[in-house]
Amino acid sequence: MSIVTAEDSANLSTAMRTPASRPNVGAGERTVSAAAGAALVLLGALSPKSRAPLVTAGGMLLYRGLSGNCLVYRAMGVDHGVSHDQAAIENRHGVHFDRSIVIAKPPEAIFAYWRNFKALPQLIDHLSDVTMDDTSHSRWTAKGPLGIEYQWDAEIIEERPNEFLAWRSCEGADVATAGSLHLKALSHDRGTAVRLVMTYDPPGGRLAATLASWLGTDVEGEIFEGLRRMKQILEAGEISTIENQPIGNCGRLGSEGGKS
Repeated sequence: MSIVTAEDSANLSTAMRTPASRPNVGAGERTVSAAAGAALVLLGALSPKSRAPLVTAGGMLLYRGLSGNCLVYRAMGVDHGVSHDQAAIENRHGVHFDRSIVIAKPPEAIFAYWRNFKALPQLIDHLSDVTMDDTSHSRWTAKGPLGIEYQWDAEIIEERPNEFLAWRSCEGADVATAGSLHLKALSHDRGTAVRLVMTYDPPGGRLAATLASWLGTDVEGEIFEGLRRMKQILEAGEISTIENQPIGNCGRLGSEGGKS
């Protein structure tokens, strides 16, 4: 059964498009831009001969810093906005996962299900257990290659109910990881476009991730399968399976094919 139809693909493309009004400049750049802009405006006020170009340039930098929007970045397709930066691992050596799916449920139901991290082990096979220490901090246990167990603490770093959730592992974790869940309600009650972005850096980095895949621990595949399972649970109330189902005519043809 196809999880994403042609219509769903079109809906995802539209829903996940970056809005022109969303900030695309990182926090550090905004601070520098605002400071430089203010300095140029002040310098223009003190220099009558160069006032126009200085004030114009300063005003553009001030706008960039205060609004977080850069027209040049947008034209180039560059996005350093907070929703992406906050869910990234600092050293950038990890494995990146970015997939989307349409679920025929409102954002509220999907957000509530994922926000309860304790439910995630039933979605993702390599997760053994997730416990919540409080509303923002959790403890994760995962199974690695050859049965090795890893644990790490994680914290929620940004939350917009029914729209966006971002988390990352705390300092000193066995596995450096971060993720974000993006929800966008589709028009005409067509469900919700769900985008899951995750980055993880297992002990040993990318080489260890490759070794894990050779040993049968395909974490990226398991995460996508987790999305499929969440869709099935929320839409049908259970995970579909072919186990214990009758084999139908195909089986009988195999055993009776010699009969005329």
